[in-house]
Amino acid sequence: MDVACTAGGKITQLNALEELYDIAALLRDNERFVVELIHYRETGDITVSVSATRLHSIAGDYTRKDEPVMLVRVQGGFLLGSDVE
Repeated sequence: MDVACTAGGKITQLNALEELYDIAALLRDNERFVVELIHYRETGDITVSVSATRLHSIAGDYTRKDEPVMLVRVQGGFLLGSDVE
């Protein structure tokens, strides 16, 4: 997500591993680009979700009352190579 775009956020969808270099290039600018969601390609299930992605864009001073949270699912079906026993 491009958090500098205040008109609702510009979301770019990229596919890892095919676009890994593009992902790395965007995330180098961590003041502007952030990860909001990661979907598991095979099922479409959400594997990673991040909250509070636009705290620096909120009007007024940022007082650190709302710290960002990341939830990650690491169950067997979401791991690379999980079909191998």
